[in-house]
Amino acid sequence: MERRRFFPSRPAQQVPGQRVELEVQLRADRTEPAPAVAPPAPGLVRATWIPTVLIGKWFEYPDGRAAVEVADGVWELTHPYDGLHLRTRWEGEPYLIDGIPAPVPSPAWRCSWMEVFGGQGLVFGSTLSAAAADWSLSWADPDPAGSPDATGAYLSAAGDAAIGAGSGLLVKTVFGSGGGGFNDLTAAAFVAGADAGRIQLKVTYGEW
Repeated sequence: MERRRFFPSRPAQQVPGQRVELEVQLRADRTEPAPAVAPPAPGLVRATWIPTVLIGKWFEYPDGRAAVEVADGVWELTHPYDGLHLRTRWEGEPYLIDGIPAPVPSPAWRCSWMEVFGGQGLVFGSTLSAAAADWSLSWADPDPAGSPDATGAYLSAAGDAAIGAGSGLLVKTVFGSGGGGFNDLTAAAFVAGADAGRIQLKVTYGEW
């Protein structure tokens, strides 16, 4: 045990000609290190598809809106004038327009699955409020040559290409070989190391 003497700058008692010394015993107890501070968890961030064509047709032609609850809390939203998105499925807290769930993505209402015609246009995904995300991408039937390619894109066997860029996800689909069929893409997003959800895409190829 260590002993130290301390001399106060002011006298402890006002007695002329006397000085008071204070002796303090210091116990060499083990000092616990300060706990590591965990990084703040991200806010409500969920990956979603952004079906741009469906959104446009939904507002341009309200009579064609179709929303069906296909499972508990899962809605299938379609529009007959959308030539790209065959079907879209949404989950979460529905964004209602005229009492009908609408394809307006948000962290609380997201498109987690959709089916598109191959070769009809670009497909977009996002983590919305996050500035950046890490994407884990995989095709059910991938390019035999392996992915990613030199540009960072993950390729399907038919030649569809998916690439993550910041908080966004871009998929360029192809028509296929003319023999029909389909392929599935699974995209898992991570924001600041935290799981931000998984979205899936079914690409259907035409026959001719």
